[in-house]
Amino acid sequence: MLGVSRQTLVRILMVGELPYSQPSKHRYLLLADVLRYKADHEWGDFSPEQKSANRDFLDAELLAASSQGIV
Repeated sequence: MLGVSRQTLVRILMVGELPYSQPSKHRYLLLADVLRYKADHEWGDFSPEQKSANRDFLDAELLAASSQGIV
């Protein structure tokens, strides 16, 4: 989904760029956090206005998905 190696994902988690929980051996991430992280890092060439509009759209989609019990 993020297009990074396992080691890179672990580094991203360890430096705190992406929140996670680790109640036992495995790390757990929320889909909303992963999508937000992906959106923030893929839209590097967009203007601040475009980034804001994209984030607003993503937030609306996540809200709709959570109200339907998908997320």
